[in-house]
Amino acid sequence: QGKRKAELERLAEICDWVPENPARNFYEALQMIWFWRVFEKWDGSYPNIPPGRMDQYLYPYYRRDIDEGRLTREEALELLECYRAKMSTDVEFLQGCLRELTSQAQYLPITLGGQDSLGGDATNELSYLFLEAAFRVQSIHPTIDIRVHGKTPRDFFLKALELARLGKGYPAFFNDNSYIPWLLNYGVSLEDARNWNITGCVHPGVPGKNGFDGFYWVSMPKCLELA
Repeated sequence: QGKRKAELERLAEICDWVPENPARNFYEALQMIWFWRVFEKWDGSYPNIPPGRMDQYLYPYYRRDIDEGRLTREEALELLECYRAKMSTDVEFLQGCLRELTSQAQYLPITLGGQDSLGGDATNELSYLFLEAAFRVQSIHPTIDIRVHGKTPRDFFLKALELARLGKGYPAFFNDNSYIPWLLNYGVSLEDARNWNITGCVHPGVPGKNGFDGFYWVSMPKCLELA
C-alpha cells in the first residue's frame, strides 16, 4: 500500500501541474499528451489529430531525465506501455453509431524514425522503446508508422519488421524518398518536409502547420459556453 500510495500521490502532483503548466519531465510530458487527447475528443465528435513524431518531441525530456538519474529505461518503457493501454480506451469517447462506422479505428499513428531538419537520421533510443512497448502491449492503438530512408539504422528496421510479423497490422512503412519530394512539390519548405508525419491512413502532414480534414465537427465545450 505504501508503494501504491506514493504512485498515486505522484500522479496527483503531475495532474495538478499539467497541462496548465509546461511539462518538466518525461512523465509529465506523456501525461500532457493524454490530456490533450481527452480535450480534443471533447472538442469534436471525431477529431483526427495523431500523436505524430513522439520519439522526436519527447526525446529531450527522456534524455534529460536519464542523464540526471530521475528515470530509468525500464521505467520509461513501462510508461509507454501504459500509454498504449490508455490510448486503446480512446474508442470509448465515440458515440455508438461512430463506433460501428469506424470499426474502432481511431487513426492514431505514432510516426517513428525519419530525418531531422538537416537530413540526418532522427532515430533515437526512444524510437526503439516505442517498438518494444508495442511488442509487450499488443493493443489496437496506437498504431505505428516507420519513416524509412537511406540512413535508417538496419537494426531499427529489422526490429520494426519483427513487430510486423506479429500480424497486428503495424508498423506501416513509408519512404522518405517519396514523401519528401511530394511535399516539396506542394510548396512545403525542405525543413518542414523533413519533419512530416502521417496524419490519417497514409496522408502526410507537417506538425503544427497542416493536418487531416475532419468531418461532422461538434464542439461540446462551445455548446456549453453558448448555453
